[in-house]
Amino acid sequence: MTDSNGSSRSQRRFLFPGIGVILLAIAFGVYYLASSAVSPPASTEPAATAEPVEQDLEVVQSVRLHPREKPGGYMEIVDADTDQVLKLIEPSGGGFMRTVLRIIALDRRHVDDHEDLPFLLTRWSDGGLSLEDPVTGNRYKLNAFGSTNAAAFAELLDSAQDS
Repeated sequence: MTDSNGSSRSQRRFLFPGIGVILLAIAFGVYYLASSAVSPPASTEPAATAEPVEQDLEVVQSVRLHPREKPGGYMEIVDADTDQVLKLIEPSGGGFMRTVLRIIALDRRHVDDHEDLPFLLTRWSDGGLSLEDPVTGNRYKLNAFGSTNAAAFAELLDSAQDS
C-alpha cells in the first residue's frame, strides 16, 4: 500500500530548496547586471552624447528607446524619435529585456531631479551593444550577458532601421 502522505512530504522536501535556488539565481543575476554598469568618464559634455567606450570604436547605429508599461503586463518598446513601436513584449516574455529596462528605471528613482529621457541603445563598430541611461550616466555592455540576450536588443536596432 502506498502512503500518499509520505509522498507529499517527499515532494515538499525538494520544493523549498528548489525555490531557494531559483531566488538565489535571480538575486545573482540582478547583482551581476547592476555591477556591470559602466559609468562614463567625467566630462563637461552632457551624458546623452554617445561617446565610444574606447577611442578606436565608432557608433554604427543608435536609437533612443522609451519603454511603456501597458495594461495586462504588456510592455511596448518605442523609438522615442519616431514614436514607432519597435517591440511589444507579452506578460510572460522578454525576461532579460524587461528586467534590464526595469532595473535602469529603478536606478532613476535615486536621482532627485530626473526627466523621463529615453535610453540610448548603440551598436559599436566592434559589434558590441550598449544601453545608456542619460539620467544616471550608466552604460551597460549588453554583450556581457551573452549573445542571445544581446540579440534581443539588436532586434530593436534592426526594427528601427527598417522603418
